[in-house]
Amino acid sequence: MRLLASLAIALALFVVLPAVPSGQASKPRPPDRAPVFTDVTAYLSIIEHFDDFTKGVLDTTHIIYYVSLITFGLFLTTKSVDTERWRG
Repeated sequence: MRLLASLAIALALFVVLPAVPSGQASKPRPPDRAPVFTDVTAYLSIIEHFDDFTKGVLDTTHIIYYVSLITFGLFLTTKSVDTERWRG
């Protein structure tokens, strides 16, 4: 369970959160950053996907993104509960 919790915290801190606070994913990338990291961070940004919802646009790619996040979270929760059940 601690491994899954650590993985979730690392994912939140190093992948999702860097693009969230100021919407930096849509800004031009600085020359010292790797383009792959910036592109991945931009795709995983919750704010970038939520922006269309605030405008009233329902895009299937954003809906699939949020459904995938929910499914992944439920999967990790199920594994965590199963691990605790087997440990006693």
